[in-house]
Amino acid sequence: MATIQRSEEQADDLAQKIEARLETDALFERVRDDHELDVRQYCNFDLASLVELRLGAHVEPSVLNGTLRDDWIKRAIDEGESVDLPFSLDRRCYWIRTRTGERVGSIAFRVEPYTMRPTVAVSSIFVHPAHRKQGLGRRSLLAMRDAAYAEGIQNVTLYTQWIWPRAVRFYLNTGMWLRSWKHDLHFMFARDLPRWRVDFSENEARFLIETRGTWRALIEAEKQGERLVWTETATFKRRRSLRCEVPTTFVLALATRGWPLKRDDNWQRYWGSDAVHPEAFARRIQGFESWARINGWVVETPRIAGLEYPSWHALNRSRR
Repeated sequence: MATIQRSEEQADDLAQKIEARLETDALFERVRDDHELDVRQYCNFDLASLVELRLGAHVEPSVLNGTLRDDWIKRAIDEGESVDLPFSLDRRCYWIRTRTGERVGSIAFRVEPYTMRPTVAVSSIFVHPAHRKQGLGRRSLLAMRDAAYAEGIQNVTLYTQWIWPRAVRFYLNTGMWLRSWKHDLHFMFARDLPRWRVDFSENEARFLIETRGTWRALIEAEKQGERLVWTETATFKRRRSLRCEVPTTFVLALATRGWPLKRDDNWQRYWGSDAVHPEAFARRIQGFESWARINGWVVETPRIAGLEYPSWHALNRSRR
């Protein structure tokens, strides 16, 4: 497939076309960058999301102000992050609304310039806890994807963190692929990738894709105590175009259920990989969780069979 690099002007033109499509959907309302109160409230939705995901606390966005807001920022925001720059990098920010027009969530996107394939980056997905389980988050994410696809954009991406299991399960259940775990979890929709699913039994799991209405198994896994048995089918070996996304997504699905990720005792040889190998993700989990704990964040992730959880300092000593 031919690749296209788009300039900032071309990316902005595509973003405006996506905006025009979203404006026809009552689910969305554009956040005005010239309305100070609206912008502050939108920023508070971002902050409430991080407070919930990192500290396990529910805070009402409408009351986040003054010293209370400053305190939550100190506790929930990582170095180099900000919740007060919603329109940076040419992001378009939106409210997610109920059928009655009530603002109950947030979402943002930007069209990435200078990428080899046209890409929309989605961020700030949050639905107020009182309005969850109504499909609003899923509908907004899929509507954003469909609007991007309608404008010829191939990829829709977003990032989340392993220590946010609710978000991880949500993106997997929405059918997103995992591209890598280099710094955070890099999820994506890609127009040329098929639908997938994972079938679990007590000790076995299979990763399948849909091809011409038929589901075909690409990788099979079995847990044997603290060891993972990993079998790549002949079908997978023929699908070279999926050699990264399939195992990477499967590994994450296994991890969300606490499956072992070590196939043998020599698991260190995969530590440098940002995708594909289950042992590499096991090592990354150690880093993700030890960093979260040293920051005082809540870690309520699945316990991976056979995996040790060293402190941040101990982990870094072992890397020297």
